[in-house]
Amino acid sequence: NIDYINQNCKKVYVAFDNDNKGITACKEITAQTGWGYINPPRKLLEEDGTDFADMAKIWGIDSIKEHFNKKLNIK
Repeated sequence: NIDYINQNCKKVYVAFDNDNKGITACKEITAQTGWGYINPPRKLLEEDGTDFADMAKIWGIDSIKEHFNKKLNIK
């Protein structure tokens, strides 16, 4: 599957939860694949959120757009 994705995508990013388990998994997969990563802000944990769905629920969908633009320069 990784080979297929690499052959069919210009750039790949993974997104895991922002808790310690998610960050560890993110580091492992990016080290194995060379893919990029983006995780929700760690401060989201302070409001009991761990993923992008929580981020949208707590701070609104625009917070995700702003985060992606800031981290990946995507508009």
